[in-house]
Formats: sequence, structure tokens, C-alpha cells
Amino acid sequence: MYDKFDGNCACKGVKPACLGNTIITGQVTLVSSTHQAKKVILSRGNVPAAQNIAFTAGNSIVLLPGFETQSGAAFSARIQACLQTAFAQNQTVVKSDSTATEFGTEETEQTKIKRIIFRLNKPGHVTLLLKNRQSEIVATIIDDYYQNLGTQVKYLPVARLPQGKYTVELTVNDTKITQQFAVE
Repeated sequence: MYDKFDGNCACKGVKPACLGNTIITGQVTLVSSTHQAKKVILSRGNVPAAQNIAFTAGNSIVLLPGFETQSGAAFSARIQACLQTAFAQNQTVVKSDSTATEFGTEETEQTKIKRIIFRLNKPGHVTLLLKNRQSEIVATIIDDYYQNLGTQVKYLPVARLPQGKYTVELTVNDTKITQQFAVE
């Protein structure tokens, strides 16, 4: 991560490369963000009204059955190398009302560890919870901790979790965002 400051001295990180080869979103509500993969994006996501979602991948973007864009939403898909996209996007300072963006989970090189990534656009009190299919709290990853702005990365060992679907719930101040993943 390289940092660049805008005219208001606000830090705006630049990722020199995409976070992973593949991004897969299930039938979840997507939040305003740019989703970048080195190779492939597969999505069944829902783009709600008043959200701005951008997909960028090096090889392909596949919108699977169930993918939906609501009226009033902005959605774009672009086949482009990540490094080029990351630096091009950093040239324009984007003002956003979203406290947190770029929230997601992804595989790591170690098969039994998930990487949880989120970007805070302004400092805030953060709670990060892991919940099971019944919405019961399985683990508290961050417990109402004040985090500065920037990209945050947390690692979650999943080897001892039973197989099934889980939800990571990110709360920044009073805003909640969720992301689902499966343990197989």
C-alpha cells in the first residue's frame, strides 16, 4: 500500500496490485466501491439504488443469474490490468459519504485462513464480528476499537469452524455492512 494525500491532507491509499486473483460475490447487497481482481470477478450481487459499484478484472467479469442492478444505481464493468487501474483512480480524488468501502473476504495462500479487508474513509469506532447462519456471534474480531482511516486487513483462521456459511459484520460508528463466505 502506498499513500497519497489529497488537497485537504486526507490520506488516500493506492494499491499497487489487486488483492486477489478472483472475487466471488454471492447474493449479497453490494456497497459503493471498486472491486478489483487480477483475473476474474463472478457475481450474483445486488446493486441497490444510489450506490456506485465498479468491477475491474484482468481477464473476465461474469454476472451470474441473480445479479441485479436497481433503478438509480450506477454499475460499470471494465477489463483492465489492476496496477494501471489503481494508479489511474488515484489521480482523481473521489468524495464519498461512505465511512467504509472495499469491504470483503478472500482466500489467502494458506487454505484455512480468510483475509478480511475494509477501507475506512474517515476514522471511527469499529466492531468486526463473525456470525454463523443463525446470526449468532461466533467470534469478535474487533471489539469497538477506534481505527484511523486507511485500509485495514485482518486474518481469520477458519480451520476449526464447522462447514457452512458465515457472515462477517463490519460496524463503523452506526453503519453496518456484511459480507458472506463459506467454509468447506
